[in-house]
Amino acid sequence: MNMFDKLLSKKMDMFKIMVTLQDELNGKFSLSSREISEMELDERLIWIRKYMEAAVIEVGEVIMAAKGRWWKIDKDYKGMENVREEIIDLLHFVLAAGLASGMTAEDIFERYCDKNQRNHTRKDWAINNEP
Repeated sequence: MNMFDKLLSKKMDMFKIMVTLQDELNGKFSLSSREISEMELDERLIWIRKYMEAAVIEVGEVIMAAKGRWWKIDKDYKGMENVREEIIDLLHFVLAAGLASGMTAEDIFERYCDKNQRNHTRKDWAINNEP
């Protein structure tokens, strides 16, 4: 039974499964969140920067996969499935940076919901106060 099936059988929520799988993958490619959490702050910040630099590269790949050069005929377009794959690659690095910062799945979820609500409030205020 693979890691995903084991986690699913424990009835974990999908987001928590994603974060757990990402932490396992981080341990194979670089360091687990436990290993990073034991580092001094400056070393942890280096890992966060590394993951975010990789995310920036993935953003470029998403843009290119989505016919990023709108001024050219893109003969190399590989379809929406490729765009989706690049978005998932981006998500891997964003989750890795979150883990490196010390956040858990619950922390990420709570902070996302809080920030989402603040963004709604900000936008609602802007709409109601347009000149």
